[in-house]
Amino acid sequence: MEQNLQAIVLRLTASSASRYTRLFAITLVLASVAQTIAEKPKPFPALIPEAKPADRKLSIAMQRLYDVWNPHEDRGNELYSNFKYTPLEGLSYDRYVSRRDPSKVLRISDTYYVWYTHRDTEHPPSGPKRANETTPSFDWDLCEIWYATSKDGFTWEEQGPAVKRPPIGEYGWRSASTPDILAWGGKYYLYYQGFNEIPGLKGDRAAATVAQADSPDGPWRALGRVVLDFGAEDEWDANAIHDPYPIVFGGKIHLYYKGSPGKQGKGGTLVRAQGVAIAEHPLGPFTKSPLNPVINSGHETCFFPWKKGVVGIVSLDGPEKNTVQFSLDGINFEVKSLLQVPPIAPGPFAPDAFADNGDGRGITWGLCHINPDGGSSHAYSILARFDCDLSLDVDRRALKNNNLRFDERTYLQERVKLPKYLDNQIRRERAVVDMDTVSFGKGPVAAKPSVILHAGAAKERRSGTPPRLRATSRSARPTNVGSVKGDNEKAGAFPAIMPQEKPAAPKLSAAWARMWDRWNPHEDRGNELYSNFKYSPLEGLSDKANVSRRDPTKVIRVGGKYYVWYTCRRTDAAPAGLKEATATIPATDWDLADIWCATSNDGYKWTEQGVAVKRPEKPIQGYRSICTPDILMWKGKYFLYFQAYSPMVGGSAYCPVMAAVADSPDGPWTLHEKPVIEPGPKGSWNNIKINDPYLLVVNDRILMYYKGAPKEKGDQYVLRVQGVSFADDPLGPFVPSKLNPVINSGHETCMWPWKGGVAALVALDGPEKNTIQFAPDGENFSVMSMLQVPPIAPGPFIPDAFVSDGDGRGITWGLAHINPDGGGATSESKLVRFDCDLSLNVDRPAFKRNNLRFEQSTYFQYRVRLSDSLRSQIERQRKRVDRETIMGRQRNTTK
Repeated sequence: MEQNLQAIVLRLTASSASRYTRLFAITLVLASVAQTIAEKPKPFPALIPEAKPADRKLSIAMQRLYDVWNPHEDRGNELYSNFKYTPLEGLSYDRYVSRRDPSKVLRISDTYYVWYTHRDTEHPPSGPKRANETTPSFDWDLCEIWYATSKDGFTWEEQGPAVKRPPIGEYGWRSASTPDILAWGGKYYLYYQGFNEIPGLKGDRAAATVAQADSPDGPWRALGRVVLDFGAEDEWDANAIHDPYPIVFGGKIHLYYKGSPGKQGKGGTLVRAQGVAIAEHPLGPFTKSPLNPVINSGHETCFFPWKKGVVGIVSLDGPEKNTVQFSLDGINFEVKSLLQVPPIAPGPFAPDAFADNGDGRGITWGLCHINPDGGSSHAYSILARFDCDLSLDVDRRALKNNNLRFDERTYLQERVKLPKYLDNQIRRERAVVDMDTVSFGKGPVAAKPSVILHAGAAKERRSGTPPRLRATSRSARPTNVGSVKGDNEKAGAFPAIMPQEKPAAPKLSAAWARMWDRWNPHEDRGNELYSNFKYSPLEGLSDKANVSRRDPTKVIRVGGKYYVWYTCRRTDAAPAGLKEATATIPATDWDLADIWCATSNDGYKWTEQGVAVKRPEKPIQGYRSICTPDILMWKGKYFLYFQAYSPMVGGSAYCPVMAAVADSPDGPWTLHEKPVIEPGPKGSWNNIKINDPYLLVVNDRILMYYKGAPKEKGDQYVLRVQGVSFADDPLGPFVPSKLNPVINSGHETCMWPWKGGVAALVALDGPEKNTIQFAPDGENFSVMSMLQVPPIAPGPFIPDAFVSDGDGRGITWGLAHINPDGGGATSESKLVRFDCDLSLNVDRPAFKRNNLRFEQSTYFQYRVRLSDSLRSQIERQRKRVDRETIMGRQRNTTK
């Protein structure tokens, strides 16, 4: 339109045209230009709007920032916190003495009290078949309820048993475990699991019972019978009433609990969920909510009053693992934040747990348990303290930070590293699964492998496990597993077998409805876009002081050989920070860096090939450092894209994206001396940096995803989000999406073609950190799963990254970087391999499991443990913040 108008102007403004004609033409052009400027969308601003903008179209992810989260991300979220851990003082540790599952902490007459599962046996847990009168099956077998006291919450003194196991024949004779406490009407009530058989022999069968005392020091009188019993045989809580957890809410006792039908997902059953039973008196009768289950995930229960409602911490298991959730009515819970390293079996100090005053103040600390070797049922446990800021009474900014990085031990501990049997399986499958990477626009697309079913998966299918459900299609559900019909509908209790279609009756709680509306009824087991990640050290790349390798590209395979490019820093000195940096001393780990290349024949053992792209000479952009590369194969050529810093790296350093091109992955590489994408205009969300370029080809167009950042810093500004730009030529021009930013979280970019759209792995930062997301159009991303220990700066192997055939098959492995000491900007990095199952071409059930527990070293490493400075602050505030526990009120009920 503009070109046509310009041609008209040239004709009309010729000397032969009248003065009025020329004025009319100029007016017409000016009006057209003004309209074009008005129609051009303004980029999202660096200064975050407090209210959801109505003057621009937002991507789905940015809409969620306002509709679900908080425009200031986790920094402005009252219900988000990090958790920092401290070993307890005063409790000695012995190999066969186990302390676990602490209750809520009470404060009575200036003394803190906690009750917990205690096991002191001659032999370690040995499994149900080997268990006997002196040998426990699991860590919670042959246990009693003990208690300890403290004056400061850090140093504890064990007081001995509160509730002993009764004689054989009385309720709970085999084991008493997993207690929680209620203070009500001047008395104290301990609820706990009572086992009348060896745990695990016929399932982990235990219902809830209670003991009563007039003082927190006892003596305790056991009720001797069930206070909350199993559901019927075909109901969701038919085999377990675990983790009883009482609070007082709405004038009544709400006893939350974990239920299970005991079949661990076999035959289409649910694994575990949480419900609530309500009573007017501590001894019952307790009536189960007709909306049970009320929480769709979680391995243990943890709840506390929050303002006028109830908050739950949900960890370890299920599609909504590691979240904080809130319910205004104590029944219908919504996810409010995604957590990193939440406490296991948390027992918080919640002084108003029984106050029922409509002004819940939240929690700042509590106790939890840890398995020192990362085990679970066959391990022993220790108690630890956690501190957090989920409180309206404190403001501890250090506990609102994201970007939590683990040290090397976390990635290579027993339950996170790739086990040998799985390593052998993956190596066997490699020849079938891994293909050469296909360049866009050159030659026919190679045939894709068929789905692989290894023996274990085939056996699992034969045993009745439902087929994997589609994560990207809400309507596509298998129909070969049970449905809600008949007696279950009439009774109103939810069944053990998960219906494939969302049931119309009985009525579902908000969390349970999300199993169909948001996730799928078989939890993460049935989610194609969920996976654990298992890690392996690389062979062939030696570790040397002041040599850092980080930010690997996608892995490509050409002629049967794997290639990867990465940031490589080789300096005489370690990173020293911006103030100490010089021409030879780097400021950060990615300063004074070049782009290097390594190759491999199997993806495990790598040979470093040296520099691929060297920093250019001054004054070409990037003369200080080039880093964080990614690769594109386009019409037979290879393009490397990377960040280019001049004159310095750092928070306010200008950083566009540069590119280099080669005819072969082995080079030589020719630098394109002009940026292919520059930061946005002044005041925009990406006005100073375009980081982490990441290339795909979708619908025959080049998509460059990237992380943007503004020059301005502070809570009122965008921290880091991700956008996308489109081009028809590798060197541009790249046109930014009108919906940018398209992802509201994430520290690095990682995407891959998935079916007809794009999947993304979002890690470390923002309200949707540690998630996998999917966008059918590559721009509007929805959360598909929540992850545990995702890779940092992942560079996956994606043979169809540039095929553009609408049949993305996903990923099974790649490279990432870790910081051996758990540091970040000023630490050295090394490359590692990760394996996963985010692929349509394999079926590896081991990668679909939840309940990942860390070793003790993870909780007490530098970036996870409670720092000395924060502990000093907490101890100074303790007298002001920690109040006496408020006794629940007697409501004209007597027993």
